[in-house]
Amino acid sequence: MSTTLTKPKIKRDSKPFVKPRTGVESPKGLVKSLVNRLPDDATWEQIQYHIDVLTEIAKGEEDIENGRFVSLEEIEREFLGEF
Repeated sequence: MSTTLTKPKIKRDSKPFVKPRTGVESPKGLVKSLVNRLPDDATWEQIQYHIDVLTEIAKGEEDIENGRFVSLEEIEREFLGEF
C-alpha cells in the first residue's frame, strides 16, 4: 500500500483581531487595540484567549529574533526525507 504525503491546506478566511507585534507597539497598546476590536459582549474567557494568542506570538517572534527556530526546509527533510 502506497501513501502519498501532501502539504495540509491552511484556512485563511478568518482575520485576526490584532496584527502580530512588529516590535513597535507595546504589549499594553496591543491589548488596548484587541479590547477595542472585540465585541461588546465578549466574555472574560474570550478576552483572555486572545491575550494568550498575542503572548504566544510575541514569544515566537522573540525566538525567531534569537535564532531559535527550525526552517521549513529542515522540517521537510526530517519528516519527508529527500525525494
